[in-house]
Amino acid sequence: FTDDTYPVMAWHPNGKILTFINEEKADLLLYFYRTGDKTTEERNLLYFDKILDFSYSSEGTRLVLSAVKDGTTDIYIHTIASGTNEQITRDIADDLHPSFLRESPEEIVFSSNRLSDTLTNTGSPFEKLSPTFDLFTYNLNKRNNNLIRLSEGRFTDRLQATGIAKNKRSQSQYL
Repeated sequence: FTDDTYPVMAWHPNGKILTFINEEKADLLLYFYRTGDKTTEERNLLYFDKILDFSYSSEGTRLVLSAVKDGTTDIYIHTIASGTNEQITRDIADDLHPSFLRESPEEIVFSSNRLSDTLTNTGSPFEKLSPTFDLFTYNLNKRNNNLIRLSEGRFTDRLQATGIAKNKRSQSQYL
């Protein structure tokens, strides 16, 4: 059967590189298509079973991924130069649609059906999940287990955020 969820694509912040991830012969491949010289660079993207979504950091050196590994959907930071991955979440909750915040490049926002705003990183299959998705941020500089819940939807899902700007009190605003 055909997997219509691939390719997954995002533009580099400079607007000159289209990056896409595709599954080919059971391998995940990361492609960088440079529009100026019309060349494509290909890299193996090891470790993951599936990539659901990704986006670039504002400086263009890292990707934040929503990826499936061993049956769970978690958030990872992929450093492009070294090809390394850092796992941010490790639990049964579905973590989707990650994005770096434009005005705060060391923070990521994502949607999740988790109940707690504390990362347990246990991977316990007995964790309870919410029937709806809320938005959360995580600060990469702090490297702690605390998330900030941006929305709480009892009856509606908040599936994807877009960081738009910082207000006068240096707080991020979201759509």
